[in-house]
Amino acid sequence: MPMLLSDGGHRAITATKQGLMIFSHALEDVLAGCDAPRDGALVVAAFQRRAYFDHEAERYAKLAANGAIVVVAFVGSVEGLPPGVHGVSLPD
Repeated sequence: MPMLLSDGGHRAITATKQGLMIFSHALEDVLAGCDAPRDGALVVAAFQRRAYFDHEAERYAKLAANGAIVVVAFVGSVEGLPPGVHGVSLPD
């Protein structure tokens, strides 16, 4: 995955699942803690299983309630998602 450096150069980095999760949560924390309007903020999250999303559903519901467009994807039914959270059902 290329990364743009502050001097305009590029450097390749290796992304791990844990690293991506930390990065994702940091971005979500910025959205959740920001006082500015979040019109146009977009959060896209993919989960391996519905149960993994269910564990995090409250956090995503808060982001949606604060004005972010929240889209989550996982295998299985997307019925019963929190208000404002849009679901994409992925094939098995």
